[in-house]
Amino acid sequence: MEYKIMNKVLVATLLTLAAQSSLAQNIQIRSTNPNQQTNSIYYSIKTSKQSADSSQILKDQTQNKASILHHQNTGARNNNLNRAQQQLLKSGGGADTGGGNTLGSSKVHRDDVLKYISLSPQILPYVLRKLEFLSSQMVQLNDQTGLIKPLFTKLFKGPKTIYQALNEAQFVAQPKGACLDKEDNEVDASVKDAPHICFSLERLSQKLNEDSIQTEIIAIALHEVSHLVGTTEAEANMLQFLSKSSLIKDPFNKIPNHLEEYQSRVNEVFENVSLFSKSVRHTQLIEICGWASALMGSIAELNQKNMNAVQNVGVLYSSPREIWLLTAATVKGANLLGLCRQDRSAFEEIDAAYGKRNEMSLREFYKVAYKATSAGSDFSVLPNIPVRKVTYKNLKSAELEISDIQNLLYEVVNNL
Repeated sequence: MEYKIMNKVLVATLLTLAAQSSLAQNIQIRSTNPNQQTNSIYYSIKTSKQSADSSQILKDQTQNKASILHHQNTGARNNNLNRAQQQLLKSGGGADTGGGNTLGSSKVHRDDVLKYISLSPQILPYVLRKLEFLSSQMVQLNDQTGLIKPLFTKLFKGPKTIYQALNEAQFVAQPKGACLDKEDNEVDASVKDAPHICFSLERLSQKLNEDSIQTEIIAIALHEVSHLVGTTEAEANMLQFLSKSSLIKDPFNKIPNHLEEYQSRVNEVFENVSLFSKSVRHTQLIEICGWASALMGSIAELNQKNMNAVQNVGVLYSSPREIWLLTAATVKGANLLGLCRQDRSAFEEIDAAYGKRNEMSLREFYKVAYKATSAGSDFSVLPNIPVRKVTYKNLKSAELEISDIQNLLYEVVNNL
């Protein structure tokens, strides 16, 4: 459970950075009607995960052409922004207002802007998963800005989640000229004609630089998509800041390899469980014990990869729900270790919780087995499935537990 502490530190850092940044400046992100633009390239990007294999799409960057986002900062720079804040904003990715403006910007080619915008729907879900995971840590933290809690509520708990909005969004590339808002003001990006999102290639290419173009485009895209679930400008600015503050440099070039490695490892673990479940009936007790111990180590490795991704890459490979499914599989693996000892003194509290029952809910088992580290945890996020008491005299329960582990991992694999 060390990763819980690690993430609290990470969230506290993000909150501190956000509180110190100039998130309240007067930024206006506006939109254009693509049907009224005679020089628009009108593309519809498939944004659902099922549209294609994300790793392959991201690797084939040069083959992807689609639509582009464009953002304009029309607010005046805050004259009271001190040097420390300026430096903080530079280190956070370059945007000094959350509206797409960059510090020390130099022109990049329009084709690069187009390429990264066309690829962004394949990266955005993993950035959002990180933020959704961090939102679950908010219970024990103070929101110093007053923006993050309502932001996360709109993103992940509203009538429409930002994942749904992303799936519905259609990115529109404006190769020349600006996007337009409701008052026909020229801007970099807008959501006037939702779910169409306009991006001005010309204006973005003039503002972004090679060092920050990838992280900035991810942040700008999330800013715009968040407006589809009703975020205010201040909340969208906060989302833009949080999304890029911990992203690895050159995410489009590096994240696919990290993700592919994680997906491959998850598949290996699932295949191992599937094979073992077919032979467990004819397996000796000692082999079950060794397998359960190895399984717990493998799942711990997957969880650590996710936590490393949160800290070092800026994404989360598995969704928060899937993290809990992995946790549930670990709990069932721990339960199977009861087979390994005829002396169950180490399981006294668990046996007492079973009482005369042969099973209890996973949530109840977790609360008893991990009470030292689970104080304040929200057990409702755990799957509502049973945990069965297993002993060397009752291997049928072990078979059912292994079957449950297989089903849990299947859902994780199916949502990669």
